[in-house]
Amino acid sequence: MSKPRLRTVQQWKTESFEEAEAHDAVQKHPEEWSMQFKPKDVACACGHITNLTTRRLLCIKCGKYVFYDENEKKVHRRQSLYVAAIIVMALSFVAYFFVEMVLGPLLLLME
Repeated sequence: MSKPRLRTVQQWKTESFEEAEAHDAVQKHPEEWSMQFKPKDVACACGHITNLTTRRLLCIKCGKYVFYDENEKKVHRRQSLYVAAIIVMALSFVAYFFVEMVLGPLLLLME
């Protein structure tokens, strides 16, 4: 039977570094994950045409968001609904906590 080979710290660091380099080579080109996109003319719902180089921008005419593509619009809507739901749940929990822990004992003391 052969003994299991134990790796030294230096071997572990070297192997981890090589794995990280291989992973970086598979990732996308840096231009694809930068915040700047190719300029694109996008029309707002109000009719104003904006030249976008970012994911979204506020329309200077109506103040609503103008998105680079439809997918960004869907992501923004989903995130807005998620944040609103979290806020509603937090406020509901605070109201429930207030009713159960404050008003309940006060009503018992008033009787």
